[in-house]
Amino acid sequence: VDEGEGLSEEVHRRIGEPFFTTRPVGEGSGLGVYVAAGIARNLGGTLRFNSTPGSGTRATVSIPALDHGE
Repeated sequence: VDEGEGLSEEVHRRIGEPFFTTRPVGEGSGLGVYVAAGIARNLGGTLRFNSTPGSGTRATVSIPALDHGE
């Protein structure tokens, strides 16, 4: 949990877009969240963000457990 300022509505809406970044030009590729979400999806899971401006942000990765059989 990030206890910082949280995400603005625009950032929350765009956070998974490829090449979207809030960092200054040249300081971020904008691919981190996009790639992480793709990995989670490929594993049958999700990457979700829950944010309240002024209260911080929570990122949750959910991936199904692997069934090893018995």
